[in-house]
Amino acid sequence: MREHLFSEFEEVLQLFIIAAACIGAVLTTVFSLTHNIFEVFPFLYILPIILVVYFYPKRAVLFSLCISLMYISLIFLLASSNTTLMVIATAWFAIFMTIGVVASSYANKILEEKYRIRHIIDNSQDGIFCYDLSSGALIEVNAKFTKQLRFERQELLGSDIALIWTDTAERVRFSHLLKTERKPIEIEILLRARDGTVLR
Repeated sequence: MREHLFSEFEEVLQLFIIAAACIGAVLTTVFSLTHNIFEVFPFLYILPIILVVYFYPKRAVLFSLCISLMYISLIFLLASSNTTLMVIATAWFAIFMTIGVVASSYANKILEEKYRIRHIIDNSQDGIFCYDLSSGALIEVNAKFTKQLRFERQELLGSDIALIWTDTAERVRFSHLLKTERKPIEIEILLRARDGTVLR
């Protein structure tokens, strides 16, 4: 329940940030064109495009088209008598679209790779866990691992690795090996299950 509420809050916050960036760009454009300032305002359209690429990469191309049309429409409405500005606006339209298409393509490839790795981890027959070497926080665990240690996934995510891997000296030795060895490392460790059972 708490995770669902946090997810909804995060979604609303993302939309608010994008909307604020768009409104800021449009208002700045109107102010600049009505006060004969033509240099800075086009750059403000790059921020909302980058934000949408980051938050919603699959919708970034369509968003780039919409915001580019909004930009060029404002130029036509407020500065149609300025031929030079019209030509520059057309160039900016192409730039905005290029940024949206290229960045979206790259972001979607990364997202697909992330889903592929997630699928491999979730469907592995081995227990898998990932943790941050500097903070010791558990980043990811798969279903097999949580079942073996008799924990719920949410109990482990974000918790310190020391909760299940109690041998500090062994953790330090393993971390040192990860930082110094180039080849894959095979090592046996002892982990503590929820009921206190020690598993190899």
